[in-house]
Amino acid sequence: GFDLMPENLTVAKEHGVTVMANAVAAVKDADVVITMLPAGKHVLSVYENIAPKAKKGALLIDSSTIDVESARKAHAIAAKHGLPS
Repeated sequence: GFDLMPENLTVAKEHGVTVMANAVAAVKDADVVITMLPAGKHVLSVYENIAPKAKKGALLIDSSTIDVESARKAHAIAAKHGLPS
């Protein structure tokens, strides 16, 4: 897993999560990627960075409470890279 907040990574690691240095490293071998971010701009930024590096066929699931337009854009980014979302 990956989080921008170091304290969240510490807790995750204490509970058995394999912690990665960045989002790309966290998704490169994952079959399923779940994101939960504060705003649409964050989701779009993350999707732009991870989609090109994600494992072929990885399922991207965003659970953020964001606007419809951003959700559609995120889906389009995933689709552009052949990833279901």
